[in-house]
Formats: sequence, structure tokens, C-alpha cells
Amino acid sequence: MASVITTRRKSASFDYGPGSPSSLPSTPVQSPNPNSFNFSPTSSPRSRRSSFQSGRESPSPRFKGDRERTSDQAFTRVLNTVLAGLRVLRPKRPWIIMAALITTFIFSKPPSLPFPQGSSVPLLFEQLPLNLQSMHRALGRSRPNPLHQYAKPAYDGKIAVPDWPSRIRAKEMTTVTFRCSHTDVANLCPSSYRLLFQGPTMSSPLHSATHQVDGRTVEVQFSIRDPGNYTVRIWPEHEKCDQWANSDNVWNKKMVGWEQPFELEVVGPIERESSKQCARGFVPLPTDGRWISKAHLRPEHSLSDSSPHSWWLQPHLAPTSEEKWATTYSHFFAHHGCKVPHHTIKDWIELIKPSNLVIFGDSVLRDFFCLILYPALDGPQGGSCTFAKDSGYQTTDKMLDYPRQDGAVSRLRFKWLPKGEVDKLEQQLAQLEEDPSHVLIGISLWMAKESLEVYEARMTHTLSTLASLTPASTKILVRNSAGSVQAIQCYDRITPGGRRTLEAMNERLMEVVRSTPKVELFDVYPVCNNHPASSSDGRHWAGVGKEGEERPEVGACEFALLDQMFWKWMN
Repeated sequence: MASVITTRRKSASFDYGPGSPSSLPSTPVQSPNPNSFNFSPTSSPRSRRSSFQSGRESPSPRFKGDRERTSDQAFTRVLNTVLAGLRVLRPKRPWIIMAALITTFIFSKPPSLPFPQGSSVPLLFEQLPLNLQSMHRALGRSRPNPLHQYAKPAYDGKIAVPDWPSRIRAKEMTTVTFRCSHTDVANLCPSSYRLLFQGPTMSSPLHSATHQVDGRTVEVQFSIRDPGNYTVRIWPEHEKCDQWANSDNVWNKKMVGWEQPFELEVVGPIERESSKQCARGFVPLPTDGRWISKAHLRPEHSLSDSSPHSWWLQPHLAPTSEEKWATTYSHFFAHHGCKVPHHTIKDWIELIKPSNLVIFGDSVLRDFFCLILYPALDGPQGGSCTFAKDSGYQTTDKMLDYPRQDGAVSRLRFKWLPKGEVDKLEQQLAQLEEDPSHVLIGISLWMAKESLEVYEARMTHTLSTLASLTPASTKILVRNSAGSVQAIQCYDRITPGGRRTLEAMNERLMEVVRSTPKVELFDVYPVCNNHPASSSDGRHWAGVGKEGEERPEVGACEFALLDQMFWKWMN
């Protein structure tokens, strides 16, 4: 698919949301360098105010009232005037002027709450017009690095994206080409790239969407399902990166571009968000979901209990005090279709009533047990999950007995099994106080240095042994790799090849699970891959004091996976 997008005029049956033009040009749209300094607003922006805020269907553009058209045009004129004034006057504090303008615009028409009886549901997201994003960039406001909150973004100006599109259609596959002009092609020209789209939703294409044309040229395909305006950050992915660990130029952490992220407008018909709860035990495919930005939610949904979406939105927007890690997260995960309900961990234990929940795996699952399950279930201070250097914390068993409201006790256990050794698995199963009722097992990062054939054989033996040594009633979930983020930390010694290796391993694991009775795949990779800032791979956030400050999104993926894991066990 060419990266120069040809679009048609929308049909009358399409319903375009705020921030999208009512019609698109019939000729291809070719953008200049999106990182260039340009005050010119985009053509035909629409106001973020919409008739959807009143709870009614938006009329077709042909019959839209003169008042709304006049309001849109007036705001555009005001914005252009202010931008022109800023160019001429260059005030010392332009942000004060812009903040006043934006505040006036936002509050000039308050949302209508609650919904009138029998009215249709407003769209889920609010969309800032693209000219506001262009203005934000033009005024030179600093852009944070989403992977390291306090790290100043660094850019590699030797990598160009000559055909970056300014506008694409939702769901349409787009190809962009990266060209590297470094003299040292072998070491400095990446073999792939990681793209991160942040707007109403957040996503990142898989490594498998990358095609290396030659040593300098790489193509990446992507599509975005939710229309809106997106900021795009891009990092290189090198075959090896350890050589820069002690260097002033850490090339694997430098973003592509010229001192600013890229921008992209996604247009097209906006889907109605489903508010239905998924059937018990059913979790849609992870590729059918996305990370939703809390900041882009319309107030009709985020502030109103009368919204049909409030039952699944509110628990994410107002987490309980038990979920301390979740209170600062900027996004939460949800599928486009039916919704998996969100509960506290205590509520899930009361619903599932596991007699013996056992987790086998490496440090990623150990952190899942000790940093999420253990504190949420009032694990005692000084217990097995208390971190201390040189204490054997890394490899020792972790345990917690949780008294339920029905008077029974749920045992939770973690067993260190990073390579899935069958003899060790047999010993660990024999040491349990009772047969496991629920099992979560994840073997990935420690096997990444082995060949795919060795990994497949090991997992076949391990999973068949686990299935044969546990009762028929035991529910077994097999978790694949959560991914790797080279731009956070180079981890060549554990996962050589990064995402390329892990995605190939996940494909082999899927085939093994399909051929093994009684086990079910828990596909977590696409969920975590779409939110790289949440990754805990490489750095164990139990032992890094400033990790929560440097990377406030760490752990968001694990919290999102909790609901899916427990819901799968509801069948």
C-alpha cells in the first residue's frame, strides 16, 4: 500500500466525528516534512464542539445549521488571528494567551448531562482540531519522552521519512518508508522501527509489520481504527545495541525526526462503541482492543452515571484506593466489541474462589505476583515478597493465603521456573499443599537465546507434563511473552533480536498450545506491545527506587491483563 493516500468524498451514510473533515479531496494528499516549522493551520478544521454533545444524532453536513457553521468559521478566524499576532509580536509567555483562548473555547458550550430518555449515545472520544495540535507544536512547547518521563528527547536526524502522510483513512493499511543516511550502515542503520501512535487511542504496530528493503531502507505498515489526531513517535530497533551502553550516543534511544514528533490525522466513519458485557469466560482477541486515553473521553461518558458506558468506564477513571498503581495511569485497555468487566483483585478472588492459584515463570510473573497480587490482597510486610538485595528474593517461592468472605482460604503461590525445566516442574507440583485449581505459566525471556526448535520442544514437554500431572478440573492459562522495548533498555544478553525473536517464539507457542489438551493461550503480547511505556522487562521495578517516578506508566499492562485473566477463568 502506497503511503500517498487517495480518498473519496464521503457518502451520506457515513457519520464523521469531530476533528474530521466533512469531505476529503479526490486527489492524493502528500504531506511535507511533518517536523517542519509551520504556522499555517490545516484546511477545513471542524470545531471539537459537536451536536453529539446534546445527545442527538449529528445531521448530515448538507442540513447542518448555520449557527454551528458560523461558530466553526468564527473560531477558525480567531485562531488564525491569534497565531498571526503571535508570529508578529512574539510575546514572552505565549502559552498564557493560548491557554486563555483554549479555555474560553472549551467552556463556551458546556456538555448536556445526563442523556435525554431515548436519545442516542454520543461518541466516546473528544477530538481536538488538528490546527490546535499544529499550534501547540509551532509555539515550541516541550514534548516529553513517553518512555522516560525525565529524559530529554534525543533525535537522530540521519533517518528520514520522506513520504510521511498528513492524513489517512481509518482502518486503511498505510506503508511508510524510512531511509537511513548514516555512513556506518552496518551499525547505525536500523533493521526495523517501533512506531507509537498517541491520540484518542494508543497503539504500536508489531515488529512483523516491518520489511527491510536493504541496509538503508525499511518499510513499516500500519492502520489505525479510531479516527482522530495522533502524535507519532518513532524509535529505531537495531539488531544489537549493547555496544552503546556506556556511550554518549545511545542510538537505540534516539527518536526519528527533527526535534519534534510526527503528526497524523485519521479520518473516516466513527464506530459506535459497544457497551455490552462479554459472555462469561469469553475475552475477545487482543488485536481487537486498544488503549483508550482518559484525556480524550467525552464528559457525557466520563462524568455521567447515566451513560450506558459508565459501568465499564468508571472503574478505570476512579480506581479504588486498593489500586494505588492505577491512579496515575493515562490510558486503560478496552476492546472495541464487548467489554471485559473491571474489578478489584479482592473482588476477583471472591468471584473466582480459587482454592490454589499457582503461577510458574520468570521475573516478569514474579513482579506480577509480588507487586500487584500480593499488596492488593494485604500480603504481610516482611513476607516472601519483601524485596532485599542478596536475600534470595529473585528465585525463592512466593506465597500468600487469603481468607475469603465465605470462610474458605485461597492459596496463591509463585514458583520460579524461568526455563520451564520439566524435572523442576515435577518437584514444584509435588511440593504444593494441594492440587492447583488455577495455573498461570509463562516461559519466554530466558529461552530467547535458544533456537525456535529448542523452545518449541521444551514448551511441548513442559505443557504436556503440566496437563498430565494436574486434575482435569484445573484451569491452565499459558501466557506468552509481554514483549521487549529496546528504547527503554538494551537487553541483548537476554533477548537477542528483541521483538523479532519474541514474536517468532510466540508463534511457535501458539502452535504448541493448540496441540496440547486442557491448556489455553493467554495472548498478552499485543496488549503490552501497544503500550511500550508500561513494560517492566529488563528493569525490575521492585528493586529500582526511582522507577515509578521515571516511568509512571510501568505496570499498566499487568493491571489490564488481570481482568482478562480472571474473566477467562469465569467459564
